[in-house]
Amino acid sequence: MDIKQGESVFEEFLSSCKTNCNLIYVFKNVLKDAYIDFQIISKEKLIDFIGNDGLCNVKVNNINTLSDNAKITVYSYDFEALNKIGYLACYKYNDKFIIKSFKRNHKDKIGDVSKSEQFKSTIKQIGLSTKDFN
Repeated sequence: MDIKQGESVFEEFLSSCKTNCNLIYVFKNVLKDAYIDFQIISKEKLIDFIGNDGLCNVKVNNINTLSDNAKITVYSYDFEALNKIGYLACYKYNDKFIIKSFKRNHKDKIGDVSKSEQFKSTIKQIGLSTKDFN
């Protein structure tokens, strides 16, 4: 994973959010998550929130290819906003940035293992299966 490349892409994405929201596309499910997790009610409000430095301590989480198109690289990030840890995934396609995900990331802090992963690990340590909790 090339952290510098991920950071560079984020800076370009942030610049697009600040200067031209027409260069950003947001999937409807992303808007639903943004509303549920951060009370952001529209595409314009989401882009404005990002563009006006609403995301703090942004860190590259992962760089991967899009599952249905290996030619497209998806960049994901952890961030802090509104006293929550969030997760953003985006990619560039036809000179537009596509926001693939914008939601709460259930970690105590950036870099932590998620609480669900901690739960799974604890369950295994005491000899149970996570199937017992479904």
